[in-house]
Amino acid sequence: MRNLEAELEHETGEWPAAWKPQEGECVSGIVRRYSVGTGQFGSVRTCILEKANGERVSLWLNSTVLLSLFERERPKVGEQIGIKYLGKHPDKGYKRFALLVDRDEQEPDFSPVGGEQETDPFDFT
Repeated sequence: MRNLEAELEHETGEWPAAWKPQEGECVSGIVRRYSVGTGQFGSVRTCILEKANGERVSLWLNSTVLLSLFERERPKVGEQIGIKYLGKHPDKGYKRFALLVDRDEQEPDFSPVGGEQETDPFDFT
């Protein structure tokens, strides 16, 4: 069970500073909560991360790539995550990120996901 009083000690009523990475920069910490903030183009999902030094940062999930990584990995409150900004795609210009979640690995599932082609493993033509 979460210690809400301890968590509220860190609350100031203000958003923590936003993480604005340079290419190659990483940030890691514990997911403290999720919220929705208002950005220049409307509502944006956010993740409040507490770094090892106790500093909190806001991760604005306004990049399609970053949001899709969070959607795929689904980091939970209390889990430790690490994010690296990989820079813009050289041809297409979108921002690229890597996301790791510190959790026990599950057994991999190798069932088809839909994009595989049926091939004869013995047909070498």
